[in-house]
Amino acid sequence: MSKGYAAILGLAVLSAGCATVEPSKDNPPSYSTDEQAMLASGFPIERIEKPDDYYLIDRYSETTRDDYDHSPGATYRKAYTIQGGAVWISKAGSTSVAAVHHAGLKDSVSGKGRWMQWEGSDGSEEVGGRRYVYKNLSGFYTDMLSNTSYAPNNAPECAAGVVMQTYSLDRGERTLLQYLEGREDCGPMSRQEKTAVRNTAYELFDLD
Repeated sequence: MSKGYAAILGLAVLSAGCATVEPSKDNPPSYSTDEQAMLASGFPIERIEKPDDYYLIDRYSETTRDDYDHSPGATYRKAYTIQGGAVWISKAGSTSVAAVHHAGLKDSVSGKGRWMQWEGSDGSEEVGGRRYVYKNLSGFYTDMLSNTSYAPNNAPECAAGVVMQTYSLDRGERTLLQYLEGREDCGPMSRQEKTAVRNTAYELFDLD
């Protein structure tokens, strides 16, 4: 995992309280080739369709057992991390990449997991009736990718992009969306450029 991408991932904590039912550890988010969409029952965004003029380059669906930080009153236990995602790249020689990553925290005995506040975010805004926490990114193209093998052969040195997260009401489930596009300059973006990149991502994922 590249250092740029790893920096935007949130932390999780197990808190005391009742366990929740959805989504099930036996039914993690998965990509439907028939529907050309990422399906995630019980997650903040249950359906993300393949963007127009993009093609699928990766997908995953899994349930793992992990250790997390614990709040007072929570029994020390491992919890299930239920996750799935998909990555698309634009056609016609472009270098834009779009990705969706779902992650849910479940523990059937001692309580439920919740995602902690994303302290490194740039802010939040409401789009289509849902609030998204976001961070604009600029720098080297490969540092923006979760896997450098996703980079196309004609990838430029630099890129600009945005990572957006939205949560379920109890913060047990998270949907993370990422969009990046190649650019000539690796330096910081202006405020107008950041807004333009976010708006492109909202439209691409059909969120507005």
